[in-house]
Order: sequence, then structure tokens, then C-alpha cells
Amino acid sequence: MGGPCWILKPVAADSEESLGPKKSSCNAINIRIGRFQGPACTDNFQIANFKFRGHEYYSVEQCFQAMKFPEGSTTRSIIQASNPRHGESSGQYGHRVWKLGQSRDDPLVDGWTDEFSSDLSPTNNSGSKCGSVETMCLISLAKFAQYERFQRELVEKTADFNLDGGHSTANWQKWNGCIMKFIRATIKQNQDEFSNTSKLKNVLESIDRITREDLEKFYTPLLVESDDD
Repeated sequence: MGGPCWILKPVAADSEESLGPKKSSCNAINIRIGRFQGPACTDNFQIANFKFRGHEYYSVEQCFQAMKFPEGSTTRSIIQASNPRHGESSGQYGHRVWKLGQSRDDPLVDGWTDEFSSDLSPTNNSGSKCGSVETMCLISLAKFAQYERFQRELVEKTADFNLDGGHSTANWQKWNGCIMKFIRATIKQNQDEFSNTSKLKNVLESIDRITREDLEKFYTPLLVESDDD
């Protein structure tokens, strides 16, 4: 599901912007973890057209739902042809294509229920299959590769803070945050390329495999014990 990621950063316990229980203390001032809505570029529902594997999509969510089904299938074709309607918000459009993706009139692609290609059984892994989480990350990379302003927005507005994907279905709260942190780290590692958009685009688009370990290292549990507990 969609919605911007949340930026998690420490704030004074008496701040009206802070949420959640006490996490730690510093100089006798209680610190809580505040949740602040992240930039729109972290939202899978954001309407921003981009190309992925030769086809143009209007959002990460549309692309993701289409990729669940085999190439040439009726369901994939319907989702690919579902453009945003006049006056339709990103949220409305995202929910509409999400619902289309819940159809089972066509089978899911082989291995979709696995999260990463490394999870696939030998009989299902043809070398071209990707799990669902891996596919989501590759789609998001394609979007960021094609928008320099989104690259800057992600780096500048989220800094080095932890990111939470927000409430979602399955385990996407975890993975959506990890995906954004993975992309942010990749951009920052190549930040000298900001002066050459085509080079950074090539860096992002050259990533064609994501492992569970690639994303797991960016996972930070949301609840952290306080220092004086």
C-alpha cells in the first residue's frame, strides 16, 4: 500500500510533535521518537510517470501491480492501460490500481510470493525471476533514476534519519522503509554524480538484483529501549 514514509527522529519529550513512549534520555531531558511525514517521493502512490522494462507507468504502485502478472496476460494489460483519471489524486489512483492487482483472473508470475530471487526454489528460478520485494526495489530505483529532483529530495529531506514505511499490508511497513534507505544510501555513495545526471541515472539503473541482505542491513527496529531502563 502507499503513503509517504515516516521520518523518525528524536525530539524533546514535551514537544507537541513527538509521538510514542520515552526512548532515551540525554542531559536529563527525556527524548521521544517523533514521526514526521516524509517527502512525496517516498510514496509508492505518487503520480510521476517513468519507464520500467520498456513500458511507461504513472506510479510505482501501478508498475508493481502490473508486474505481479505474466507478460501478455489480460490483468497486466488492464493495469498498464489504467491511467490516472482527470482530477484523481495520487491516493485515489494508487488504491484503484492496487485493487486491480488483487484480481486472480490470471495467475501470479512464478516466485512472486517469495520476497527475493535468492528465496526462489531451483525449479522456479530461471535467472529472470524476481521476488515481490526485490521487484518493488527495482521499480523504485527506476523512478528515482529518472528524476533528479526526487534524488535530491530524498537525500536532503530525510538526512540520515530512520525511515518507516508506515502501516501497510503484509510486511511492507518494514520493506518500504528499507527500500528508501537503500536508495538513499546508493545516491549518497554516488553524490558526486549529482553534477552529471546521466551518470547517476546509469548507476541506479545498473542495479538488477537485490538480495535480502542488501535491504536487511538498513532495517532498524522501531522500538529502542531507553538508556536508563
